Amino acid sequence: DQRGEFVLAVTSNGYGKRIRTDEFRTQARGGVGVIAMKFKTNQKETDQISCLRIVKEDDEVLFITAQGVIVRQKVADIPSQGRAATGVLVQKVDIEGGDHISSVSIVPK
Repeated sequence: DQRGEFVLAVTSNGYGKRIRTDEFRTQARGGVGVIAMKFKTNQKETDQISCLRIVKEDDEVLFITAQGVIVRQKVADIPSQGRAATGVLVQKVDIEGGDHISSVSIVPK
C-alpha cells in the first residue's frame, strides 16, 4: 500500500515538503529523471537538496545541522505539495554562519 507513503525532500537551507510517491513515474533504463523540487530564486546558487527519504504520515523525523542543532518534527506537520513547489521552511538555519542541514533521520517507532 503506497497511498500513505511520501517522499520527504529537504534542502540544505532548511526548506522541505512532502511529495506523494505516485507523482514520480517508473522509468526504464536511460530515463532522464524528473524535477523533484524548485528552489527559491534568491537561493538557487547556494541551495541544494540535502535529503530525500520515503516516509509515512505518522512518522517523525530529526533534522540535524552541521553545527549540531537537532529538531524533531512530525511528518504530518510538513505540508504535502507538488513537485514544482519550493516547500516551506521546516528548520531555521544560520546560513550566514555557515550552517546547513547535514542529515535527516527517521525516528524509529
